[in-house]
Amino acid sequence: MRRQKRHNKYGASTVFMAIILSALVIVETVFLTLVSDMNRKMELSRALKCQAESILAGYDRDLFGVYGIYAFGPDKLSDEVFCKVLAANSSKDLPALECTELEELDDYALRKAIISYYSYRSAGMLAKECMKQLSGLTEGLKGSGLLAKLKEYTSSGAAGYVSDILSGAVDIEGVLAGAGGNYDLSGLNRFVGLLDDCKDDVTSYDGGFDLFDMATVTDLVGTLEKMTSDTGDGLLSAVDHVLIAHYAAFNYDCVIDNKIDRSITGTGFKRIHGKDYCDSEYIMTGSSGKTGSFTVSTLIFATLFAKEFLSVYTDSAARAKYKAIAVILSVVIGILSAGTVLIQPDILETVIIVIVSICGAAKSLKELKNGGTVSFIEKDGVEFIKLGYRDFMFLFTLFTPDSSLLPRMLEVLRRDYGDLYTGIKLETEYGGTGYDITKSYVMYE
Repeated sequence: MRRQKRHNKYGASTVFMAIILSALVIVETVFLTLVSDMNRKMELSRALKCQAESILAGYDRDLFGVYGIYAFGPDKLSDEVFCKVLAANSSKDLPALECTELEELDDYALRKAIISYYSYRSAGMLAKECMKQLSGLTEGLKGSGLLAKLKEYTSSGAAGYVSDILSGAVDIEGVLAGAGGNYDLSGLNRFVGLLDDCKDDVTSYDGGFDLFDMATVTDLVGTLEKMTSDTGDGLLSAVDHVLIAHYAAFNYDCVIDNKIDRSITGTGFKRIHGKDYCDSEYIMTGSSGKTGSFTVSTLIFATLFAKEFLSVYTDSAARAKYKAIAVILSVVIGILSAGTVLIQPDILETVIIVIVSICGAAKSLKELKNGGTVSFIEKDGVEFIKLGYRDFMFLFTLFTPDSSLLPRMLEVLRRDYGDLYTGIKLETEYGGTGYDITKSYVMYE
């Protein structure tokens, strides 16, 4: 009799459960691996973000306080925060972090920073109106016929005689007494005394001016005339350019002594670079050191001279006084030259007014470079529009294009603060996959 084989129902259930459980283990293992991998990716992304933000947060506080610029230096580059974030999540195998790109502070970023700098300072600018006043002075100078009279004078033989008289090389009283002249010399003596007082002021800045060289005066007037005639209305209509010019003139070191000179925020420049620099002059002219300072001083002197000349030339009382002096000089020149050089008193009157204007402009320039101000317009004893050295420099800087101003400002900033960056790109790799982040300051976006 054949025996019938019996199947154990419990054994079949065990095999079935083993199959199910093994599948669940595989699924759970895959799931845990995916979760772990996703968590690792999140940790890396978070670590990259924290490190990038930490670097940006390390911006130079002094640079921002004085110039309103967000930027960091190479000393802020590190992976410290990146490693700490990963270590806080019990990560033992820390991947390498690499900085693959740095965004330098450039012209565009500096322009944005300057506009932002003034947006919360609400600086009102009246540059165009001020330049109209300067242009008006120049036009008035041209209309007065000064250049034509000076040309006539310098081409004559009288120039040398006038120089000798004013420098004291000729004894005027002795000449007139010997000739039997009967003139009141008090006015002329006071005039010569004025010249003696002003000699040091005229030569008080780099290079100086020859008080008795009329060609110097015509050159200065020509400089101012060319400067105002070459400017287009489009330049002055750009608000951004006005802000950039003001920023260049008022927020960088200049020839004024640092003991009294300050930035817009009141910061002493010695705290930044420890010595005096003519930075604003360089930014405006492109010439560094004494050359830039001399160029700016020349332009300011030309403007002050134009103001002084028109003021004296339109004063009838002053002109009457100088007319009397001109008559005496005309007689003296005729005597000294034995009648070979004759020059009309009205021409000498113009020359005298020019010399008086030079003296006044020289004194005013000296006051400006000492940190003072000068009254640009006076009416009935009341002073209007007081301007300082930086005010004049701002007006002249308006004639320098942004394409020159911005790169020069960046040069000065890099000299004082080193290399400056506004953005960064960080990269790392995990499991054959690369991760990166690019961050920069919102101001420049």
